[in-house]
Amino acid sequence: MGEISIQANDSLHDFVLPAQKREFMAPDHAGEEASRSASASPLRVIGPGRFERGYLERLSGLSAEIEVARDRERRLLDNLREGKAALEVSQRVERGCQKRIDRLEGWLEERTQALLESERQQKRLAFALGSMQRELDTLREKAAPALRGANGQAQLASGSAPKRRASLWQRMFGGGR
Repeated sequence: MGEISIQANDSLHDFVLPAQKREFMAPDHAGEEASRSASASPLRVIGPGRFERGYLERLSGLSAEIEVARDRERRLLDNLREGKAALEVSQRVERGCQKRIDRLEGWLEERTQALLESERQQKRLAFALGSMQRELDTLREKAAPALRGANGQAQLASGSAPKRRASLWQRMFGGGR
């Protein structure tokens, strides 16, 4: 916007106009016209009139309005700069939060996959242990008659009845026979 400077005293000056030299005929007492020349009459000072003063007042009012508009424009520009700065900060915070959320989601996905894999391994291990337990039970059932027969022959050969072993609790707390 261009710089406008209007001062009331700068635009209109007082003008001094010399009086015009005129000749006029004035009637004489006797009815004769006498020729008189208006010689140097005092100078007439012409200053700003009512219209000029109104014009100067409007110019000074417009000048004040321009200053108010400039001040308002400066304030609006300051507010706009502050708003842009706040918007930029909020956008940076939003991008940072989104990156953090993405990292956390990735970490959570990794942990979920690891947990699922661990559960699968636990199920496979439980299945393998169950299968081994069944196999062990089957082997015990098959070996039990053979073990009873071997123990019975050994006891008959020694001539004594088989001894029973004390239970774990009895051995720990000294409640043996």
